[in-house]
Amino acid sequence: MATAPLHRPAGDKIASAWASFIQEWDRTLRSENKSANTVRIYTLAAAQLAAWLATQPDLVDPIEVTAHHIRGFIADVLERTSAGNVHTTYRSLRVFFKWLVAEDEIDESPMDHTKAPIVPEKLVPILPDDVTKALLDQCAGRDLMSRRDAAIIRLLFDTGCRLAEIADLTVDDVGLTLDVIHVIGKGRRSRVVPFSAKTSLALSLYLRARRADKWAAKTDALWLAERGRGPLQANGVKIMLRRRGCACGVSDKNVHAHRFRYTLAHQWQMAGGNESDLMRIMGWRSLEMLRRYGASAADDRAHQSRCSSAWQAAAGGTADRATPATRQPAVAEHPRGHRARPLVVAADRTAQSPRTRPVASEAGRRTALGSQRRTGRSVPAQEPPSRTRRSGRLRHEEW
Repeated sequence: MATAPLHRPAGDKIASAWASFIQEWDRTLRSENKSANTVRIYTLAAAQLAAWLATQPDLVDPIEVTAHHIRGFIADVLERTSAGNVHTTYRSLRVFFKWLVAEDEIDESPMDHTKAPIVPEKLVPILPDDVTKALLDQCAGRDLMSRRDAAIIRLLFDTGCRLAEIADLTVDDVGLTLDVIHVIGKGRRSRVVPFSAKTSLALSLYLRARRADKWAAKTDALWLAERGRGPLQANGVKIMLRRRGCACGVSDKNVHAHRFRYTLAHQWQMAGGNESDLMRIMGWRSLEMLRRYGASAADDRAHQSRCSSAWQAAAGGTADRATPATRQPAVAEHPRGHRARPLVVAADRTAQSPRTRPVASEAGRRTALGSQRRTGRSVPAQEPPSRTRRSGRLRHEEW
């Protein structure tokens, strides 16, 4: 009891120093026009580090933090949350201490002597078509909330946009003439995302019902909450998806906005869509995101290739080699039937034996030819992407 007053003034001084640095960093981030969410994540990481250090025996000023402190903090947080969340915290602290170096508060960042925590690659299951159809069946009513939920689910399925991007839409962001929405993504980067005719109809029906609501004239937010609560927030969209999922017999943890995003990436790549177009629609700038979100599609393609090879081995015999002909581009539509921006996918037209089918991609063609050179027999490839694309579009149009 007698030692507490001796440490309290020093503790208050350290806490005041942390608060001062974090407030100044907050002003710096906002002056750089960082998004509100980015500012919140960055400053929260610094505040969490300060709170953890306050529980340690030695009081540490922000400019006295060492790599030893960082490692202890990261190890402690790893016991309480996921590796993905800890990785975000780690990257935020790197930015914080880099800012301290730029401000000449410290000579070297303690983060330079640490390593980021490993994030295990987790394969997110895609949302099956029957689940999406069941969700839409739950929204078959003509009231405002049913039409709102149907429009949200269709937009998520059709565009693969992030939860915040859909929740933050305004009425002016919707272009029903061209069937596109204008969204603001991470880093406040804007982009235009197309959607299908079915989604356009759902949005039109919702907007018609929205005009009759008393809140329609009070806000330009696209989505209205229930019972006159004003605009619908991102958390409200999350709760709605869980509620609709439970109503159709799906676990509340299995229906969330990001699964629609993974599903679009999976179906796009399985249909042989252009990867650059997918990156633009999803708002990605790194090929790593394309690889991460396309992991399930890569697994499916590998499985199909394995099955095709096994079938060829079981069939026995040799087939005549296909003779390459002139390559003719096949014009194909978006996997969801979008009209705004057709894709052009190259498909090899080859003279075929009964056991040789067209190759779905350039990479697949090279793999098949390499196998032919090694074994002396032709390997059946996947179906042409145009065939997959048409079947995928028909399934969606049935909804």
